[in-house]
Amino acid sequence: MKKSKLILSISIILLVILWIIVIKLQNNNTNTQEPITDSTVSRDKAIEILNQWEIEEVFQSHSLDVILKHKNWAEISTKEPNIDDIFDEVRKCGNICKDIILATE
Repeated sequence: MKKSKLILSISIILLVILWIIVIKLQNNNTNTQEPITDSTVSRDKAIEILNQWEIEEVFQSHSLDVILKHKNWAEISTKEPNIDDIFDEVRKCGNICKDIILATE
């Protein structure tokens, strides 16, 4: 009976340690991107962000202003050279951008 309790205790300890390791590895893999804050960036940088970050919404105004809304609601602003250019970039982006909400005024 004592041996069974010892084996059970060791097993529980090992499971807890394994669980902690898994959680730490998941955190390391998901936090590789630097935090994003509201800012104005160049068009090229905005396209880079669009293709790499978790953008939830892209808004375009008639005056060619573009706002990318990140999942944490930070806003990235830029200016596009032609109307709808940003929407073309969203289409080119592929799977990463498939669920992005597109908005215009």
